[in-house]
Amino acid sequence: MKSTAMPYKFKQTNVKYEFNYPKMQKRIMKACPGKKKPLDALKKMKENSPKDNAKHDNIVLIIASFHVQYQDVFQLHELLYRATFPKIIYCGHQKKPTLSREFSFVFFRDVTADHELFYTCVTEAMEVYSKADGYLLISDDALFFHWNVNFSNVHKVWYRKATDSVMATYDLNTHCHSEWSLEELSNCKKPEWTPITRKHVQKNALRAMYELKQSNVPVLNECFDILGRKNGGTFRINYQWRIADVFYIPSIVRREFQLLSRVFARNSLIHALAFPTIAQCLSEYSGTYLLPGLNDLKSRAELGRAPWNIIRKVLKSNQTHVHPYKMSSVLSDSSNGYKDYFCDELIPLFYSH
Repeated sequence: MKSTAMPYKFKQTNVKYEFNYPKMQKRIMKACPGKKKPLDALKKMKENSPKDNAKHDNIVLIIASFHVQYQDVFQLHELLYRATFPKIIYCGHQKKPTLSREFSFVFFRDVTADHELFYTCVTEAMEVYSKADGYLLISDDALFFHWNVNFSNVHKVWYRKATDSVMATYDLNTHCHSEWSLEELSNCKKPEWTPITRKHVQKNALRAMYELKQSNVPVLNECFDILGRKNGGTFRINYQWRIADVFYIPSIVRREFQLLSRVFARNSLIHALAFPTIAQCLSEYSGTYLLPGLNDLKSRAELGRAPWNIIRKVLKSNQTHVHPYKMSSVLSDSSNGYKDYFCDELIPLFYSH
């Protein structure tokens, strides 16, 4: 199959950053004016780690945002994660981020209404940090509690342990026919569930599967065979939005991830389909570590109204992440408790681990 141009564009900025106590102090004072607890926590952390040694200095943390307006919260992520992950890359739309030039930032641009392509952020992070041990992606509205992660699994693919089917399968032959030409795919019937509710998404998915099947690259062709075996039939892809907001790719499958990611990106396959499908293949090479965490739409209202109630429960059960947690509420706080919780409880919590 003839390759087309990559449907996204990245820009790499400076990739070197060391944890800097005075700068972090100034950032806390700006984000949490008049707050003493986060400054005390920062000071205590420095005293306990006088050499500023990060816990996971060779794991790249990628923080991705689909929405331009949410990029302002990157400064809050900086406060929570920089001390633990000195290699951070932010990823979002092509708008000047509210970060200084010392930070790494990569961009993607919309190509369809389903612009969920942030698995491609990981692909580019792999180019920036080619010798990292692994690449951890979290969405901008997820909280990641690294101290609850078993890092002995650093050589495995990680994603959320879902209470429902971890890897739902979607049979493209049900509504399209794999023997059809690509031009005939416009006749695909509309399925009953999302995300494949638009014909172009079905076409993109089938195009990607064709490319895997017809490829002369062993990794791609093997992936097609793996998917057929694991999913119970050919031309079946995977879907699971719940596992797509926090995941980790180890360096031992870096090349495989890049090759597969580029196939799906060329065909504009949305994230909720692309990553679960890629993960099915990569797990054959590296194994899987399922992350316990909360990613539940039923909790969305409570997380928006009083997120601290949900987060405290999650932490008591030693889970690794919460989604969604809208940090934009911290920036727009008008005495609703969001800033107090972030500054007085979350920052000290992160600095104590």
